[in-house]
Amino acid sequence: MVSSRVETGTKRRIALVVLALLFLWPPVHYALSRTYHLDHWRFSGFAMYTRPSDQPLIEFADTLANRPLDPARLRAALGQDVSRIDVFLVRRKLWGDLARPDALARLILSRLPELAELTITIDTVGLAPGDDFLSYRASRYRCARPESPTEPACARQ
Repeated sequence: MVSSRVETGTKRRIALVVLALLFLWPPVHYALSRTYHLDHWRFSGFAMYTRPSDQPLIEFADTLANRPLDPARLRAALGQDVSRIDVFLVRRKLWGDLARPDALARLILSRLPELAELTITIDTVGLAPGDDFLSYRASRYRCARPESPTEPACARQ
């Protein structure tokens, strides 16, 4: 039989651990949001009260002709999988730079065999922390068909 004194001590330790985690999570969440551009409205962070969430926009370019892919051509090539672009944008909004476009690039390159390489530009628009000015951040990825399925398809430029 366990004495009530041990139970009280255990409860006290659990309460201290929970309080320590609550105390440490906001600075950790802030650092992750600033470093990897995670959505500051998610993961129980207090940064959600400071600004609206960032909005990622995506553009595909054919690197052979260095021009944007025609949206109609892309839609026709992807067929029903065109919704995977929206799914990726939702993931990118939530996970920031940790959401890489490798799977999306593999899909597009497999459906458009005439493309040797693909450039994916992700523009993120939001409010800069600490002021009311719009911030604009562009992430550019050069994607090619990988040698193996485990190899990343895109490299950040």
